[in-house]
Amino acid sequence: MKYIAPISILLALTLSSQVIGDNAKVLFLLVLTALVSILVAVRYLLSIQGNELLPQERQRLQEVEQLYQQLQRANQHLRELDELKDQFLMSASHELRTPLTAVQGYLELMAQLHDQLPHQKR
Repeated sequence: MKYIAPISILLALTLSSQVIGDNAKVLFLLVLTALVSILVAVRYLLSIQGNELLPQERQRLQEVEQLYQQLQRANQHLRELDELKDQFLMSASHELRTPLTAVQGYLELMAQLHDQLPHQKR
């Protein structure tokens, strides 16, 4: 339990972040790596000790495995959100560029016509 509480806090902080940026991804990967390391260590101890684990150790193993599964689901969710963000930015960029290109064309045309008008009509 001494490892699970700090990792749970890091996980909660990572998943509660409103902005999914590089820092959140790095933190998430660090937490995921820590949990995987703990899971590997616990499984190794389990293989050494056989089925002679205490009930507390079994409970810890179950908690670590549950947290690992939660992290896997959260990681998948982050990937989906990242993909949605990329799609939104591509769409928004296109939607903004199209009318701005038309406005730019009209402004260039007006500038050319303005130069051709006699000074009194400007």
